Amino acid sequence: MVKAAPRPRPRILRIIRALKARDPEKISIERFVRRASRLIPAGAVVLDAGAGDAPYRGYFRHVRYITADLAATGYHEFSRLDLICNLSALPLAGDTFDAVLCTQVLEHVPDPQQVLAELYRVLRPGGRLFLTVPQSWELHEAPYDYFRFTRYGLELMFQQAGFERFEIQPRGGYFYFLAERIRHLPGYLPGFVEGRGLWRVPGAHRLMTLLFHHLLPALLMAMDRFDTRKLETLGYACIAVKGCSHGRGPILTTHSVQEREGADALGGA
Repeated sequence: MVKAAPRPRPRILRIIRALKARDPEKISIERFVRRASRLIPAGAVVLDAGAGDAPYRGYFRHVRYITADLAATGYHEFSRLDLICNLSALPLAGDTFDAVLCTQVLEHVPDPQQVLAELYRVLRPGGRLFLTVPQSWELHEAPYDYFRFTRYGLELMFQQAGFERFEIQPRGGYFYFLAERIRHLPGYLPGFVEGRGLWRVPGAHRLMTLLFHHLLPALLMAMDRFDTRKLETLGYACIAVKGCSHGRGPILTTHSVQEREGADALGGA
Protein backbone atom coordinates (compact mmCIF):
# COMPACT_ATOMS: atom_id res chain seq x y z
CA MET A 1 0.00 0.00 0.00
CA VAL A 2 1.41 3.35 -1.05
CA LYS A 3 1.50 5.89 1.75
CA ALA A 4 0.09 9.30 1.06
CA ALA A 5 2.64 12.06 0.79
CA PRO A 6 2.85 14.17 3.95
CA ARG A 7 0.86 17.38 3.82
CA PRO A 8 3.14 20.41 3.39
CA ARG A 9 3.34 22.62 6.42
CA PRO A 10 1.85 26.07 6.09
CA ARG A 11 4.40 28.61 4.87
CA ILE A 12 4.12 30.72 8.04
CA LEU A 13 5.03 27.72 10.22
CA ARG A 14 8.10 26.99 8.09
CA ILE A 15 9.19 30.61 8.40
CA ILE A 16 8.71 30.65 12.18
CA ARG A 17 10.63 27.40 12.61
CA ALA A 18 13.46 28.78 10.51
CA LEU A 19 13.88 31.68 12.90
CA LYS A 20 16.66 31.20 15.41
CA ALA A 21 16.00 31.95 19.05
CA ARG A 22 16.93 35.59 19.54
CA ASP A 23 18.87 36.59 22.65
CA PRO A 24 19.43 40.38 22.38
CA GLU A 25 21.76 40.48 25.39
CA LYS A 26 24.04 37.76 24.06
CA ILE A 27 23.91 39.10 20.50
CA SER A 28 24.86 42.66 21.51
CA ILE A 29 27.79 41.50 23.65
CA GLU A 30 29.14 39.02 21.09
CA ARG A 31 28.93 41.65 18.36
CA PHE A 32 31.04 43.97 20.49
CA VAL A 33 33.55 41.23 21.32
CA ARG A 34 33.93 40.40 17.64
CA ARG A 35 34.61 44.05 16.97
CA ALA A 36 37.20 44.10 19.75
CA SER A 37 38.94 41.00 18.36
CA ARG A 38 39.26 42.63 14.95
CA LEU A 39 40.77 45.77 16.45
CA ILE A 40 43.48 43.91 18.36
CA PRO A 41 46.50 43.05 16.20
CA ALA A 42 47.99 39.58 15.95
CA GLY A 43 50.52 38.79 18.66
CA ALA A 44 49.09 41.26 21.17
CA VAL A 45 48.83 40.30 24.83
CA VAL A 46 45.20 40.34 26.00
CA LEU A 47 43.70 39.90 29.47
CA ASP A 48 40.12 38.66 29.82
CA ALA A 49 39.30 40.02 33.28
CA GLY A 50 36.41 38.17 34.92
CA ALA A 51 36.51 35.56 32.16
CA GLY A 52 34.26 32.98 33.84
CA ASP A 53 34.27 30.00 31.47
CA ALA A 54 36.07 32.05 28.77
CA PRO A 55 33.22 31.92 26.22
CA TYR A 56 35.02 34.35 23.89
CA ARG A 57 38.33 32.52 23.70
CA GLY A 58 37.64 31.52 20.11
CA TYR A 59 37.69 35.15 18.95
CA PHE A 60 41.25 35.65 20.23
CA ARG A 61 43.26 32.84 18.68
CA HIS A 62 45.48 35.41 17.00
CA VAL A 63 46.74 36.88 20.30
CA ARG A 64 48.24 35.73 23.57
CA TYR A 65 45.02 35.37 25.55
CA ILE A 66 45.16 35.26 29.37
CA THR A 67 42.10 34.67 31.54
CA ALA A 68 41.57 35.79 35.14
CA ASP A 69 38.68 35.47 37.57
CA LEU A 70 38.11 35.23 41.31
CA ALA A 71 36.11 32.01 40.69
CA ALA A 72 34.05 32.61 43.81
CA THR A 73 30.55 31.65 42.62
CA GLY A 74 28.85 28.44 41.60
CA TYR A 75 27.51 29.87 38.34
CA HIS A 76 30.51 28.89 36.21
CA GLU A 77 32.92 25.97 36.03
CA PHE A 78 36.02 28.22 35.86
CA SER A 79 37.88 25.32 34.28
CA ARG A 80 39.86 27.36 31.74
CA LEU A 81 41.41 30.09 33.89
CA ASP A 82 45.05 31.08 33.78
CA LEU A 83 44.81 33.16 36.96
CA ILE A 84 42.50 32.87 39.96
CA CYS A 85 42.70 36.26 41.64
CA ASN A 86 40.83 39.31 42.88
CA LEU A 87 40.42 41.80 40.05
CA SER A 88 40.81 44.68 42.49
CA ALA A 89 44.36 43.53 43.28
CA LEU A 90 45.76 41.81 40.20
CA PRO A 91 49.04 39.90 40.78
CA LEU A 92 50.42 41.36 37.58
CA ALA A 93 53.01 43.97 36.71
CA GLY A 94 51.88 47.32 35.38
CA ASP A 95 51.99 48.16 31.67
CA THR A 96 51.69 44.46 30.72
CA PHE A 97 48.73 44.13 28.34
CA ASP A 98 47.95 45.59 24.93
CA ALA A 99 44.23 45.13 25.57
CA VAL A 100 41.85 44.09 28.33
CA LEU A 101 38.44 42.52 27.80
CA CYS A 102 35.92 42.79 30.65
CA THR A 103 32.34 41.75 29.87
CA GLN A 104 29.47 41.97 32.36
CA VAL A 105 31.79 41.87 35.37
CA LEU A 106 31.73 45.25 37.13
CA GLU A 107 28.24 44.72 38.52
CA HIS A 108 29.57 41.70 40.44
CA VAL A 109 32.49 43.31 42.26
CA PRO A 110 32.16 45.28 45.54
CA ASP A 111 34.41 48.11 44.32
CA PRO A 112 34.10 48.57 40.53
CA GLN A 113 36.13 51.80 40.63
CA GLN A 114 39.11 49.96 42.12
CA VAL A 115 38.81 47.25 39.46
CA LEU A 116 38.85 49.89 36.72
CA ALA A 117 41.95 51.41 38.31
CA GLU A 118 43.66 48.00 38.26
CA LEU A 119 42.75 47.39 34.63
CA TYR A 120 44.18 50.80 33.80
CA ARG A 121 47.37 49.94 35.69
CA VAL A 122 48.07 46.71 33.83
CA LEU A 123 47.38 48.22 30.39
CA ARG A 124 50.35 49.45 28.41
CA PRO A 125 50.29 53.13 27.32
CA GLY A 126 48.03 53.27 24.28
CA GLY A 127 46.34 50.02 25.28
CA ARG A 128 42.59 49.65 25.16
CA LEU A 129 39.98 48.40 27.59
CA PHE A 130 36.95 46.74 25.98
CA LEU A 131 34.17 46.81 28.56
CA THR A 132 30.48 45.93 28.72
CA VAL A 133 28.17 46.61 31.66
CA PRO A 134 24.41 46.39 32.30
CA GLN A 135 22.09 49.32 32.83
CA SER A 136 18.86 47.32 33.04
CA TRP A 137 19.03 43.69 34.08
CA GLU A 138 17.37 41.30 36.49
CA LEU A 139 18.99 40.23 39.74
CA HIS A 140 21.46 37.48 38.84
CA GLU A 141 24.32 35.45 40.31
CA ALA A 142 23.04 36.38 43.76
CA PRO A 143 24.33 37.45 46.18
CA TYR A 144 27.20 38.76 44.00
CA ASP A 145 25.12 41.34 42.14
CA TYR A 146 25.80 44.85 43.39
CA PHE A 147 25.52 47.56 40.72
CA ARG A 148 23.98 48.86 37.49
CA PHE A 149 25.58 51.63 35.41
CA THR A 150 24.48 54.70 33.48
CA ARG A 151 26.34 56.50 30.73
CA TYR A 152 27.21 59.36 33.08
CA GLY A 153 28.38 57.09 35.86
CA LEU A 154 30.71 55.34 33.43
CA GLU A 155 32.09 58.65 32.19
CA LEU A 156 32.95 59.65 35.75
CA MET A 157 34.49 56.26 36.54
CA PHE A 158 36.71 56.30 33.45
CA GLN A 159 37.96 59.77 34.29
CA GLN A 160 38.70 58.83 37.90
CA ALA A 161 40.58 55.71 36.76
CA GLY A 162 42.83 57.84 34.56
CA PHE A 163 41.62 57.00 31.08
CA GLU A 164 42.20 59.91 28.74
CA ARG A 165 39.84 58.98 25.94
CA PHE A 166 36.84 56.71 25.75
CA GLU A 167 33.60 55.99 23.96
CA ILE A 168 30.39 54.76 25.58
CA GLN A 169 27.75 53.20 23.36
CA PRO A 170 24.32 51.80 24.31
CA ARG A 171 23.78 48.14 23.50
CA GLY A 172 20.51 48.72 21.69
CA GLY A 173 17.56 50.89 22.63
CA TYR A 174 14.01 50.45 23.90
CA PHE A 175 13.04 47.71 21.43
CA TYR A 176 16.19 45.70 22.10
CA PHE A 177 15.44 46.06 25.80
CA LEU A 178 11.83 44.97 25.27
CA ALA A 179 12.90 42.03 23.10
CA GLU A 180 15.10 40.74 25.91
CA ARG A 181 12.41 41.17 28.53
CA ILE A 182 9.67 39.54 26.48
CA ARG A 183 11.77 36.38 26.19
CA HIS A 184 11.27 35.86 29.93
CA LEU A 185 7.47 36.31 29.93
CA PRO A 186 6.53 32.62 29.56
CA GLY A 187 8.59 31.77 32.63
CA TYR A 188 6.25 33.88 34.78
CA LEU A 189 3.13 31.97 33.67
CA PRO A 190 1.96 29.27 36.11
CA GLY A 191 3.13 25.80 35.12
CA PHE A 192 5.05 26.82 31.99
CA VAL A 193 8.53 25.88 33.21
CA GLU A 194 7.32 22.58 34.66
CA GLY A 195 5.02 21.78 31.71
CA ARG A 196 1.94 21.52 33.92
CA GLY A 197 -1.73 22.36 33.37
CA LEU A 198 -2.49 24.18 30.12
CA TRP A 199 1.08 23.64 28.94
CA ARG A 200 0.49 19.88 28.73
CA VAL A 201 -1.78 20.48 25.72
CA PRO A 202 0.09 19.27 22.62
CA GLY A 203 1.80 22.16 20.90
CA ALA A 204 0.98 24.80 23.52
CA HIS A 205 4.44 24.93 25.08
CA ARG A 206 6.14 24.89 21.68
CA LEU A 207 3.90 27.65 20.34
CA MET A 208 4.70 29.94 23.29
CA THR A 209 8.41 29.24 22.87
CA LEU A 210 8.30 30.05 19.16
CA LEU A 211 6.36 33.24 19.81
CA PHE A 212 8.36 34.63 22.73
CA HIS A 213 11.85 33.28 22.01
CA HIS A 214 11.85 33.58 18.22
CA LEU A 215 9.20 35.65 16.47
CA LEU A 216 8.55 38.56 18.85
CA PRO A 217 12.22 39.19 19.76
CA ALA A 218 13.17 39.19 16.06
CA LEU A 219 10.40 41.67 15.27
CA LEU A 220 11.25 43.97 18.18
CA MET A 221 14.97 43.93 17.43
CA ALA A 222 14.23 44.96 13.84
CA MET A 223 12.20 47.89 15.21
CA ASP A 224 15.09 49.22 17.30
CA ARG A 225 16.07 51.60 14.50
CA PHE A 226 13.03 53.70 15.46
CA ASP A 227 14.55 54.53 18.86
CA THR A 228 17.06 57.26 18.12
CA ARG A 229 17.68 58.29 21.74
CA LYS A 230 18.66 54.91 23.19
CA LEU A 231 17.87 56.01 26.75
CA GLU A 232 16.36 52.70 27.84
CA THR A 233 19.06 50.20 27.00
CA LEU A 234 20.26 46.79 28.14
CA GLY A 235 23.64 48.30 28.94
CA TYR A 236 26.75 49.82 27.44
CA ALA A 237 29.76 48.77 25.38
CA CYS A 238 32.82 50.91 25.96
CA ILE A 239 36.34 51.35 24.64
CA ALA A 240 38.72 53.26 26.92
CA VAL A 241 42.30 54.16 25.97
CA LYS A 242 45.25 54.54 28.33
CA GLY A 243 47.61 57.37 27.50
CA CYS A 244 46.17 57.95 24.05
CA SER A 245 48.13 60.48 22.01
CA HIS A 246 45.21 61.42 19.79
CA GLY A 247 43.63 63.98 22.09
CA ARG A 248 42.03 64.07 25.48
CA GLY A 249 38.54 63.98 26.86
CA PRO A 250 35.52 61.68 26.56
CA ILE A 251 33.83 60.60 23.39
CA LEU A 252 30.13 60.12 24.04
CA THR A 253 27.86 58.91 21.26
CA THR A 254 24.18 58.11 20.93
CA HIS A 255 24.80 55.38 18.37
CA SER A 256 24.15 51.79 19.36
CA VAL A 257 26.70 49.01 19.02
CA GLN A 258 24.81 47.37 16.16
CA GLU A 259 24.82 50.67 14.23
CA ARG A 260 28.60 50.99 14.65
CA GLU A 261 29.55 47.48 13.59
CA GLY A 262 31.93 48.81 10.97
CA ALA A 263 32.80 52.10 12.65
CA ASP A 264 36.35 53.29 13.18
CA ALA A 265 37.91 52.55 16.55
CA LEU A 266 39.61 54.87 18.96
CA GLY A 267 43.30 55.31 18.32
CA GLY A 268 45.68 53.16 20.29
CA ALA A 269 47.63 49.95 20.22
